[in-house]
Amino acid sequence: MGKDPRAGGTDAYATVLTNRKQNMETSEIKILNIDIETVCSKLIALGAKNVFDNARIITYFKNNRDVGQPFLKLTEEDKLKLTSQNGQTHKEIKLFVSRKEECVALLETLGYYPVSEVSARRISYELDGVDCDIDVFPEIPAFLEVDVDDTGIVLNDFLAKLGISENTRGVMSTPEIVQSYGKDYFEVYKK
Repeated sequence: MGKDPRAGGTDAYATVLTNRKQNMETSEIKILNIDIETVCSKLIALGAKNVFDNARIITYFKNNRDVGQPFLKLTEEDKLKLTSQNGQTHKEIKLFVSRKEECVALLETLGYYPVSEVSARRISYELDGVDCDIDVFPEIPAFLEVDVDDTGIVLNDFLAKLGISENTRGVMSTPEIVQSYGKDYFEVYKK
C-alpha cells in the first residue's frame, strides 16, 4: 500500500474526516491511495470472485435552484442507475432506468442539466457477500470502496483480512475524495 501523498492533510480533507467520524459504524467505507495490484491479489488469494472490470460513465446533474453540490447522479455500468444523494443526511435513493436518452430528457424537463461527466474504471470483487470496488478516476490515486451491508461481517475485521490498516479511510463521496487531493470534482470533470 502506498503512503498517502497528503501527509498532514488539507483543511478540506480534515473537515471531511471530522464530519464523518460519527458515521464510522457505517457498512460502507472508502480507502484512499491503494495499490491496485496488491489489493486485487489479496482479494483473489482470499477467494474473492471478480464480478466486474470495465469503465463506468458517471454524470452529475444540477438544478439551478439547488444549493451546494449536485445531488442527482446517473451511472452507466452494466445497468443505468440514477442516484439521489442528500449531502445533509448522507441518505441515498437508487433506482435503475432502462434508457439513458429518455432519463436525461426527463431530468431536463425537471430543470436538471449535466454538469460533469467522467469515465472511470471499476474493478469489482465479491467475497463472503461483501462488495469490494476499486475505482480508478483520472487525476487522483485509485481507491477502494468496501460495503459489508447486511452480511453480519464487522467492517474493521474485514479490512484487517485485507491487510488494510494505515491507509486513509472514511465515509466520503467521490467528489469529497477528489477535493481531498486539492481538486474540485465538478471542475476537473466538467461537462
